[in-house]
Amino acid sequence: MNYKTTLRRGIGILMLLFFSTFISFSQNNFKVTGKVTDETGKPVEGATVQVKGTAIAIATIADGSYSLLAPSGNSKLVITSIGFTQLEIAINDKSVVNISIENISTSLTDVVVIGYATVKKKDVTGAVAGINQKDIRSRPVDNALQAMQGKVAGVDISSNERPGQVGSINIRGVRSLTASNSPLFVVDGIPLTTGGIEYLNPNDIETIDVLKDASATAIFGSRGANGVVIVTTKQGKAGKLQINLYNSLTTESIKDFAPIMTAAEYIEFRRWAVYYSNPAGRPRGDNPNITNDRDIFLATADPTAWKNIAQGWATGTWDGSKVSNTDWTGLVSQTGITSDNTISVSGGTNKIKAYASFGFLNNKGTSIGQKFTRYSGKT
Repeated sequence: MNYKTTLRRGIGILMLLFFSTFISFSQNNFKVTGKVTDETGKPVEGATVQVKGTAIAIATIADGSYSLLAPSGNSKLVITSIGFTQLEIAINDKSVVNISIENISTSLTDVVVIGYATVKKKDVTGAVAGINQKDIRSRPVDNALQAMQGKVAGVDISSNERPGQVGSINIRGVRSLTASNSPLFVVDGIPLTTGGIEYLNPNDIETIDVLKDASATAIFGSRGANGVVIVTTKQGKAGKLQINLYNSLTTESIKDFAPIMTAAEYIEFRRWAVYYSNPAGRPRGDNPNITNDRDIFLATADPTAWKNIAQGWATGTWDGSKVSNTDWTGLVSQTGITSDNTISVSGGTNKIKAYASFGFLNNKGTSIGQKFTRYSGKT
């Protein structure tokens, strides 16, 4: 066997091996094409289409199409893209596989907008607090600040018993000794330059959010230094016409927990006080003497007071039960009655929504002469 014969046989064997490998490869792999689209049918560019368990992968082009070689049999495609759920789909030896993937924006972690940035809600839990309509109407209240009392952490709201007036509100304590400590009130996105939210009907309020942290009030600048109270009022909602009626009637009375002396107890108290100031020259407090009483209670200088005290000496012997008592608190107080009535109408379509309400509040205070009436309307 010469050299040329050996070379020809070697080349023949190599070519045979090459064609055998090519035929085997062609039999075990086939071309798969298709398009990747989102839920609305729009093409998804840059999505990765990979044969599961292999390094075979390709990215979709602008029209969402792809093309790759996949092994025959039970192969699967794995499709991944930022903002979409990962999807696995069986090829089943199909040459064309179109794929639709779902957007995952609805399952993203809640975020809170704070001025010019957004942060995760869990990171600003201590800086943002609020109440909703259910909290507002959990008890009868005349204004929105009363509804917030005791329900929002870090917010101090004082009480004011005068009808029609609201107490002061401080967010995270007093910040200045000379300047105002009142927060900024924002109603439906409009900052209030003066006043608060006492004129709003609580039945017209959907939510109240309190921004307590400096980072949460960035958009309001120096005006938000004392915190921001954001009020969102009710708006029209699509659906059938709804008519809602709210009515409440509450009563109030003054409860004085301080012990008050009767007239007889006060007279005896004065006798003992005079006795202990000079025991040698006065009778004991439990041994009353009309002459001593005239001196103690200035019978000549104050005949009106002595006239009442003298009733206890009418029989010649002291009887404190004969002395009249005066309820001074009762002379200036009364039972407070508050009537709150609101009727609202809401409804509309996806294009046109409407909400209207009318409210009437009549608040008679616990002090005689104090009364507050409020008419409110919103459309």
